[in-house]
Amino acid sequence: MAIKYIGNEDIKIERVEVYRDDPSSSYEFELFTATGDGLEIEKNSDYPSISHQNFPISTQAKKLKVIVTWEKEGKESRKYREEFVFKQ
Repeated sequence: MAIKYIGNEDIKIERVEVYRDDPSSSYEFELFTATGDGLEIEKNSDYPSISHQNFPISTQAKKLKVIVTWEKEGKESRKYREEFVFKQ
């Protein structure tokens, strides 16, 4: 999985969480969470981006949820969050 910010503001990616569903359950299973130094941030990129390899996902899963938390660089210390849902 590769996530790349393509906006025009200076940001710092704080946390990435990935979950999958299970047809026999009402809750989601965490696949991985990467925070702080655990984020493999690509330093040679023009935009903040992260990548993560080899996370297990069940063949029965129908939904993958990715939650990205970031903050803007500078004086403001407010955090932002965006959720992406991929369905098959």
